[in-house]
Amino acid sequence: MRCSLFFPALAAGLAGIDDVLAGNWTKLSVGPWSGREGLMVASTQGKLVLTGGRTSSGAGFSDEVWTSADGGSWTLAAKAPWEGRSYHILVGPDANDCIFLMGGQTFKTFFNDVWSSCDAGSTWTEVVSAAPWKGRAGLGGTMHKGKMVITGGCHDNLPYDPGFLRTFFNDVWESTDGKQWDLVTAAAPWKARSGTRLMSFQDRLFIIAGEIGFTDTTQLGDIWSSADGGKNWEMMSSAPGFSARSGHGVVAIGSSLVLIAGWPELSDIYSSTDGAAWKKAAGTAWNCGNAGIRNDSCGKFDFWPVVHDEQLLLIGGSGSRSTFGKLYDETWALPLGAQIDVASIVV
Repeated sequence: MRCSLFFPALAAGLAGIDDVLAGNWTKLSVGPWSGREGLMVASTQGKLVLTGGRTSSGAGFSDEVWTSADGGSWTLAAKAPWEGRSYHILVGPDANDCIFLMGGQTFKTFFNDVWSSCDAGSTWTEVVSAAPWKGRAGLGGTMHKGKMVITGGCHDNLPYDPGFLRTFFNDVWESTDGKQWDLVTAAAPWKARSGTRLMSFQDRLFIIAGEIGFTDTTQLGDIWSSADGGKNWEMMSSAPGFSARSGHGVVAIGSSLVLIAGWPELSDIYSSTDGAAWKKAAGTAWNCGNAGIRNDSCGKFDFWPVVHDEQLLLIGGSGSRSTFGKLYDETWALPLGAQIDVASIVV
C-alpha cells in the first residue's frame, strides 16, 4: 500500500541548493529497528521520533516508537497506546512542541484517530478516537499558518483486499488542536489520490504527485497549489520535469522545495523555487546512481525524509514493488551544515 509531517523549512545560506543536493550521502545507522515502509518521523525538541511502519517483509504493522538525537543511535521508547499501523501521518511540532499522529492502516482497519505527544514521543494522549474525516491511509498532512491540514489518502471497506477496491479522497480538513476539525472543501479539483505529499511553502499549500494504484500507469505527477488554506486550488504543472510517482519524499530547504525518489525504486532528486518548474540535481539519494531509472539494488519509496540537526535524513523505506518484499532499516544523511542558516528555521 503506497499510502503516506511537517517538514521544517531552512533558510538558504552560503551555497545554493544545487551544491547541497550534489553532495554525498552517509549511512548513519542500520537498525536497531527492523526494516519498514510507511513509517513516519518527526524532528522535535532536539530528537527524531520514529513511529510505526509496515514490518516483517510487509506482513506486520508496528506500534513502536524509537527516538534518536543524531540518527546514528536509536532508543526504543515506552510502548505506545495507539494500535500498530503504517502509512499514517505525523504533523508538527506545533507552537507547544506537540506532534500529532493520525490515520494509517493495517490489513483490516483504516484509522481516523488522533494522538498527541508533547515530550518527543515518550508519552501519548488520545486527542480524539474518531475524527469526522473518514479513516484513511496514505494521507498528506502539514502545519500551515498555525493549523494542521490533512488531505487525500485511501480507504478500503473490504478487509485484506490487496488494493483493487480502494476509495481515494480529495477532501481537505483543518484543525488547531487535533480534536475539532473543519471541512475546508469536500472535493478539491485535483484527482483523489493516496501516497501524495502536502507541503506548506511560501504561504501556500502544495499537493505533489501520488497514486491511484500500484502500477506504473497509476502513478501521478501533477502539482497543485492553494493560497487560501486548501479551499481553492490551481494547477501548477500537469507534467513537471520528474516522472509520475508516489511514496516519494518532499522537504522545504530555504527557498526551494526538494523532491526525493519514490515509486518505483527511484533515487533521483529535484528542486523547485515555485513548485511549477523543477530542476534535476546532480546527486542521487543514498548515492544510488542511475537517477530517474528504477534501481532494485538501492532505490526506495515509502521512506521518510526529515531535516534535523543540519542534515537531510532519509529513513527506512521499501525496495520491492510486491506487497511482501525488501524493507530497509537504514538511516542516511546528506550534510547541510554551513549551506544553511539554522537560526532561520521557520515553524
